[in-house]
Amino acid sequence: MRRSAAGSFPGTLLVAAFDFGWGGAGKVHLILSELPGVHAVGVGSTLTRRLLGPTHIDDWIGENEEEIREYIRCNDVRAALVVGHLTVARTLIDLGLPVVFVDSLPYLWTANDMLPLDADVYCAQLCYALPSLCWPVMRTIQKLRWVEAIVPQRRRGSRGGGGAVVNVGGLHSLYSAESGDRYARCVLPAVLTGIQRAEVPVTAVCGNFNEDLVRMIREHVPESTSVGRLLPHEFNAAVGNAEVLFTSPGSTTILQADALGVPFVLLPPQNVSQILNAEWLGPPGNEMSALRWPAHLFDLAELEESRPHGEEHALAYIYRVIKEVEASPDTATEFAAVAEQLARQENRQTPGRHGRMLGRRGAHQVAQYVRQMMLAPPRSPTRRSRSAHVE
Repeated sequence: MRRSAAGSFPGTLLVAAFDFGWGGAGKVHLILSELPGVHAVGVGSTLTRRLLGPTHIDDWIGENEEEIREYIRCNDVRAALVVGHLTVARTLIDLGLPVVFVDSLPYLWTANDMLPLDADVYCAQLCYALPSLCWPVMRTIQKLRWVEAIVPQRRRGSRGGGGAVVNVGGLHSLYSAESGDRYARCVLPAVLTGIQRAEVPVTAVCGNFNEDLVRMIREHVPESTSVGRLLPHEFNAAVGNAEVLFTSPGSTTILQADALGVPFVLLPPQNVSQILNAEWLGPPGNEMSALRWPAHLFDLAELEESRPHGEEHALAYIYRVIKEVEASPDTATEFAAVAEQLARQENRQTPGRHGRMLGRRGAHQVAQYVRQMMLAPPRSPTRRSRSAHVE
């Protein structure tokens, strides 16, 4: 349990993040780093609980509504910071708690998604474009505030030549089932083989791996290579010291590498948001800095047709592609060859362009909103109506 600096803030801040990949935990880490001394209590989230460890969180409670209500009743809870966790955000708002909600994927949503439109502050991370599918829901957010990219601050002279870091993130979502493991099996052995053929050492393979996956990965890397989960500050250090980052296209990790000045190569996408991330945050123009699903298996037009029916339908299509790729030895050979080629390139992609367009001070900006909520006079809890769906 972490000990807060007494007296820095009155009361307690509840904190929650989505269990979809590693981005939620990374953003919580960066935002709370801007709030030294806050007494933070985490809500639910098995994966985020493992990733954050004791660095910023003093205690944990479950995400059951009755447990949250009882905790609020018995403690001086002033506000909540929620990163992407729609269910917990809705519960806390309905219980009358001031909520700062952070949305790093504003370009993903459709009218079918239950967003916390009535959050006290809805912080949407700046992005390059908003597809028309997003417009109906985004225009109904009551207190929308656009914030810059939530990324670590680059320390001058911190770059190193520490080989390649390979990252596949959380490998988990509400609908993923065994598809996360399949993704790791069909991508990682080939990519690791290709990188090492290029005589680039692999210093870390990061992901939410079970024991079977760890054993599989160990067969393809030296004993000195770190394999598995890293806490956010450990991941920042590993990426910052890397020569190159091979990563599945999570927006948090792409922007993080860009902010730290580390060239990156994109692995094939695991979900809908990563497809959009690869399009907007990936290599500009015709620059080849990405591995892609085979064109005969993955059809972007077919995926787009499924999106208006909801995220579950779109994910089902992607997971079907992953299953077919796993059964294709030719794809593994192709992935290894492309990874070797990209590992040999001296200038795989020039980092820094996203920071120039999207900024780098998002963590500080969100923290300022949280600070305002924590220092405001306590609000008397009143249950709100559940009216956050766009018709």
